Amino acid sequence: MATFLAPGDYPSIRAALDISIDEVVLPDNVIGLSMYIDGADEEVKRRVPDYASKGSTDQQRMKNAAVYLCAARIAPSIPDIIRERRGQFQEYQREPVDWSARAEALRVEASKELSLVVTGGNLSSQRPCLFGRAPGGRGE
Repeated sequence: MATFLAPGDYPSIRAALDISIDEVVLPDNVIGLSMYIDGADEEVKRRVPDYASKGSTDQQRMKNAAVYLCAARIAPSIPDIIRERRGQFQEYQREPVDWSARAEALRVEASKELSLVVTGGNLSSQRPCLFGRAPGGRGE
């Protein structure tokens, strides 16, 4: 059973993929499959071994990461609907989505969230130091 995600988070997973995705295109029972929801949960736990001891801010970041990772696992399976007609007068067309690229972007977002958890929210350790000492004098 997932630690970070619950059925109440399924709309967030859909929105992470694409805000136009609804329960018809991606039903709750598909999101709830072990390979998606539990797989995302296990990946967060693997990347943050001390997940249980983290505070509420880090718990929220881990939950966000789990949403992104679950969506990334689902993305390659989303049908590519580019044209739809509802009734006689309602029709729309949109550009096809590169779901593999979307999955990679979601993984990057998850990594950002988990980096904040692992570093304690201190990103200064990830920034390169650009200061140095240069020879020379002032005004000479």
